[in-house]
Amino acid sequence: MSCHPSRFARHGAAIAALAATIFVLPAWPAAARGPENIADVAEQVIDAVVNISTSQKVDARMSAMPDLPPGMDVAGAVLVVTPRGLRYHGGASDEASASPDAAAVGRGLSNVDQHVSNLRLLGIEPVVVANRFPGDTEDELGLLKRFCAERNLAYAESTAFVDGAAGAEAVAARVVEVCARGGHCRPLYPAGTPVEQVLDLVVRRIYGGAGVTVAEAAQEDLRVLNRIGETEGPVCVAKTPLSLSDDPTVKGRPTGFTPNVRRFSRSAGAGFTVAYLGEIQTMPGLPRRPLAEQIDLTTEGRVVGLL
Repeated sequence: MSCHPSRFARHGAAIAALAATIFVLPAWPAAARGPENIADVAEQVIDAVVNISTSQKVDARMSAMPDLPPGMDVAGAVLVVTPRGLRYHGGASDEASASPDAAAVGRGLSNVDQHVSNLRLLGIEPVVVANRFPGDTEDELGLLKRFCAERNLAYAESTAFVDGAAGAEAVAARVVEVCARGGHCRPLYPAGTPVEQVLDLVVRRIYGGAGVTVAEAAQEDLRVLNRIGETEGPVCVAKTPLSLSDDPTVKGRPTGFTPNVRRFSRSAGAGFTVAYLGEIQTMPGLPRRPLAEQIDLTTEGRVVGLL
């Protein structure tokens, strides 16, 4: 697999309140490899606490993305970490997390540790990338470097926010190095696992909780989906990206929590069941050919293609 460093620059900063964001890196079958097959070609940018298990299953095991060749696997992942996100998960308020605080960064590393454990549980080796901003300090970054060294993790710093593509070259080099090892993903559960069991596994093994509770309305949703035969395929979990739990105010690496499944829905075209944990708003799915592709502006300044 080849990797073009400039592609990493355009991904920008991780959301400040997140300790980590994951980029899944597909491993292509030998026949599909070529100079244009870059590491982030799948564009699978996902929050680590929400759907790393789902993305790995949907894209790798089922090859659900129509433009990906059969037999695609996962070669690795880029785990993007911001010192501000670490401060937040180390107990700093949203406002205070904008200022350097090495002690909070040290405490926030427990959150990253969960993400690393999750990736390795799934057989995916990450490159930990510090998405560096001008206000971040060497003391804070030193804590992250030591964290990675103690766990034998590949580490790189990105200054793409300031330096553009040149600031991401070190990241690209580390990604190529890790992907060359030939990673292989291990699904968290086999195909055909009942939805309730899937959620229990995800909460216990990915989020670190103690199981789930299912609201009566969600139980009725599931009964309907089972009756019409619409529970096959992966389960996509919709929950807050700000916590490992379903409560956005709970930071760090909580344990023993039991998130509540509020409702279920079916994305029949995509072939998966959506479980809603806690209060969360979701984005609508796009059709195979989004409307945006036919919207245009004429030379006279008139917008066409809206209807």
